[in-house]
Amino acid sequence: MKKLVLLILCTILMLAGCQTGKTASAVETNGSTTNADGKEESYTLYKQTEHFRIFCLAQDKGCLTDLGNGFEAAYTKVTKDLDCILDYKVDVMVYPELEVFHAAIGYTDASVSDAYVTAAAIGKKIYITSPLNPGPARTYEHLVKSSPMHEFTHVIVNDLANSDTWPENVPRWLNEGIACYQGGPTGPEDIMERELRVKLITAQIPSFKELASYGPDFIINGGFYFTLPVGEFLVETYGFEKIRQLILVPDDYENIFGKTEQELWDEWVEYLNENYV
Repeated sequence: MKKLVLLILCTILMLAGCQTGKTASAVETNGSTTNADGKEESYTLYKQTEHFRIFCLAQDKGCLTDLGNGFEAAYTKVTKDLDCILDYKVDVMVYPELEVFHAAIGYTDASVSDAYVTAAAIGKKIYITSPLNPGPARTYEHLVKSSPMHEFTHVIVNDLANSDTWPENVPRWLNEGIACYQGGPTGPEDIMERELRVKLITAQIPSFKELASYGPDFIINGGFYFTLPVGEFLVETYGFEKIRQLILVPDDYENIFGKTEQELWDEWVEYLNENYV
């Protein structure tokens, strides 16, 4: 009898979603998925929307409506901007606290910026700290709006680049630049701009090659201070179509922009000095 009632309830909820044009309501079902290391985790699929499956523990169900809305808003904007419609639902893993999230993605870099690392996209899957317990550096609002926009942008870049992990053929400055343009800076805006200004005044502007790596070089070269400005520069100057072309063929500067990589970098430096100094 319980199974019959559940089946009828699910059918009614699905029909209601179709009739109103809204995303599907929460669906509870036992299941498991894998973390970033490929280890199986037992979570429950508590919500499906039109384009996402959101897994979490029961204690985090209270944020799923806002989180689902945030991801669907990201899907609408980013798929349109980068002209890439997915033929699969994206799995979103919600972790109850920051330390559990870090362990799930294999994050071991102990630094003062740890608290800002609250979400990640690896291949076709998104991992995120519960908005109900965001840690000391983030807010509920950030995790249900900014993080979905940022991380889903990475999923689209991964899809365009046919990457199941990190799209290493796409330079990191481009990948992070577009994600930051869509979802905002990776740290407090005032601090990011202050540090950027110092680097500009002291002529510490890394080349595109120095910002291309997914390894420690990107951090060492101050990569995250430059990502939002490079995203702004590309979108405002060239538009999303050329950005999409660069993601697909990352070395084809002359055919896409009509200039060499060095000439594009020079133009970006000019943009930085005009807008941030």
